[in-house]
Amino acid sequence: MAAAFLSVMSLLAVPALAQSGPASGAPGSSGPQTFPGSRIHAKHSGANRVEARIAELHEQLHITDAQAGPWNDFAQTMRDNAKHAVPQSKPASATAVDNLQARQRSAEARAEKAKKLTASFERLYAALSDEQKKAADVAFKKHRNRRPAPQKAP
Repeated sequence: MAAAFLSVMSLLAVPALAQSGPASGAPGSSGPQTFPGSRIHAKHSGANRVEARIAELHEQLHITDAQAGPWNDFAQTMRDNAKHAVPQSKPASATAVDNLQARQRSAEARAEKAKKLTASFERLYAALSDEQKKAADVAFKKHRNRRPAPQKAP
C-alpha cells in the first residue's frame, strides 16, 4: 500500500493539465498530441508533460468507455492540483524560520493534493479489471523509478 501511495505521490510532481478523453491517436480522438512512444520528456513544458503522462496512462490502462467517469474525475483532480501549485518565492530577507515555515506550507499543500489524488485514483482503481490493475501497478512503479534523484546542494 505504501508503494502505491508513493506512486500516486509521484504524479504530484507532474503539473497536470489532464486529458479526459481517449489517448491521442485513438480513432475519433480530438485529444492533445502525445510524444514519441508516449513517453514524457524533460524538454517539454509542464503542460505538455502532463498531456503526455495522461495519454500514456490512458494507453497503458486501456481505459474503456464504461470507466470514463472515474477516469475523468482522476484527470480533473490532476488538472486541479496543477492549477493550484504553490509558488515558492523566498525573499532575500527570509530568516531560517521563514524558510522552514515555507517548507512546511509546501509540504502541507502537497499532502492535501496527495489525499485528493489518492481518493480519485482509488475510485478509478476500483473500476479497473484485474488485468488493468496489474498494468496500473506496473505503470506507477515504473513512473516513480523514472524520476530523477533530488540534487544535493553544493
